[in-house]
Amino acid sequence: MGRYDAVLFDMDGTLINSEQLSFNSWPKTNAALGINVTPELVLSFTGLPRPRVIEKIRAALGDTIDAPGRPTVEDVLAQHLKDRHAAYEEADKLIKGDDLPGLLDRIAEAGIERAVASSSEREAVEHDLALAGILDKFSEFVCGREVKHGKPNPDIYLVAAKKLGVAPERCLVVEDSPHGVRAGHAAGMDVVLIPDITPIDDEVRALCIAVYDKIDQIAELVFA
Repeated sequence: MGRYDAVLFDMDGTLINSEQLSFNSWPKTNAALGINVTPELVLSFTGLPRPRVIEKIRAALGDTIDAPGRPTVEDVLAQHLKDRHAAYEEADKLIKGDDLPGLLDRIAEAGIERAVASSSEREAVEHDLALAGILDKFSEFVCGREVKHGKPNPDIYLVAAKKLGVAPERCLVVEDSPHGVRAGHAAGMDVVLIPDITPIDDEVRALCIAVYDKIDQIAELVFA
């Protein structure tokens, strides 16, 4: 028997290059709506569920949104979704790693379950993974508002493990963000970190059993 019965993947910045593409598309959103979502604010969104992102936008933008003659926070998110999806469509490569489809196939062939546990909404998860050509590589999905408490709370990973029928200690979590790492660790699971655009400090690294440059490298843990 191998070390793990399931691998649970974050999506944005882990499976697909969405964090960088999303980050790069915010200036377009700012220009379209006459707002100023700063790079620092965008980085703070990483790994957070939609309600927390809304809170941060409202706190940062004040009366430049949700006021007479100004866009609402929902307008901001809708415009950015449009701009982000346009960036995805134009991207030369959306998926991460050298051969992510091949890696996922190997995991499946080894009898190891695969789930996506993402703070994004289900519609976005299904759209983005389908666009990347890997939607059918996963057994289960747990998304956005489908759990009461989002990352960094452990709920999303515990629900994913329960859906798969796998004990938390037999799960490997693959993440790119501090919030996601904390969620996986709090769930009692091993966590591997593949940093993307969010700075990672020593406290977060200490919660992981490994830190890799590419997602392909998780094979040495999964198939050990």
